[in-house]
Amino acid sequence: MENLSHSILSDEPSKSILSHSSSQSVFSCPSSSQFSFSSISTQSSSQLNPTNLIQKSGWLQKKSTKLFRRWHWRFFLLKDKKLVYFRKKTDKKPSATINFDQVTVNVHFISWKSKSEFLILPLGSKSGFKLKTMPQDELFSWASAIIQHIEVSDGNKFLLTTKDHSWRSIRVSEKQFLENVSSGDVLLFQSKCVPATLQRTLIRSNYDHVAMLLNIEGTIMFLEATRLQGVSILEWESFKERNWHLLYNKLVYRKIEPELNLQEIEALENFIAEVQGKKFRFTFTKRKKFSKGRVHVQEKYFCSELVASAYQMIGILPCDVLPSYFWPKHFSSDKVLPLVRHSLSQEMMIDFEIQ
Repeated sequence: MENLSHSILSDEPSKSILSHSSSQSVFSCPSSSQFSFSSISTQSSSQLNPTNLIQKSGWLQKKSTKLFRRWHWRFFLLKDKKLVYFRKKTDKKPSATINFDQVTVNVHFISWKSKSEFLILPLGSKSGFKLKTMPQDELFSWASAIIQHIEVSDGNKFLLTTKDHSWRSIRVSEKQFLENVSSGDVLLFQSKCVPATLQRTLIRSNYDHVAMLLNIEGTIMFLEATRLQGVSILEWESFKERNWHLLYNKLVYRKIEPELNLQEIEALENFIAEVQGKKFRFTFTKRKKFSKGRVHVQEKYFCSELVASAYQMIGILPCDVLPSYFWPKHFSSDKVLPLVRHSLSQEMMIDFEIQ
């Protein structure tokens, strides 16, 4: 069931009385409005820059886009031209992110006699954020701050569309990804093929494959275990030239923080030298959890087993859990990998359409 892909080849507002878009930076309000929207006015774009933007955090009500469209309190953070929200204030993983540098958005305000709401809708998407809060002054304060961030963003300078829902993820361009890769980072794959989809369903994961990224004197490559190639290293340039990246719904990158030190890099190089060419294995029945605290080089590896073994061999993942216990999902932000001295960053989806 292991990934075979590259190894073988809304709500609309009922009454919009105020709107903002990249092509319309003039704010207007009908004379019949019962509210004054003067508080929404922002400085002109020439007076704004990313260093003096208002930052806000707090609770807003967000309307669910699911079957039962109810209002739920969510914790929002507005910073660095990004609007993110969390289900709980203590959550480390945001539920969704809008990066105004990566997508053009429209902001619509809706008002009735007793309440006001606003909708943030990314261009090219059928869903967005419909928000409200009390008192109304606080709603207008949020709207004014959000519009400031939009005004100085790339999404306001250019028309940047997005595939529906892809804007919810933290996204980086391929260039940003390549410039920031360090050895020990992980790459998560969500394949398009049916066997991989079945695998994700069975193991309840968003991902069916994981690899360890390597940066060898500026050349980006990744260490992986696949059914046809076994344990091997593939250069990113070759992966991209063969258009294998098109075989995936998404590729997600997580950085090791802080970066591996020289001693850990040396241990990783020794591990790679020993495992290259080893065979691949996959079975649902081999998932035993606890070990006696020893790690040995094996003759066969599953993809996540290989990455876990590498972390254990360089001393940053405890050895009391067998590497065969780990699935690709254990390297996603849905799980907390118990690394020693290190941690993995938030998930960042590589978006090949961002220039």
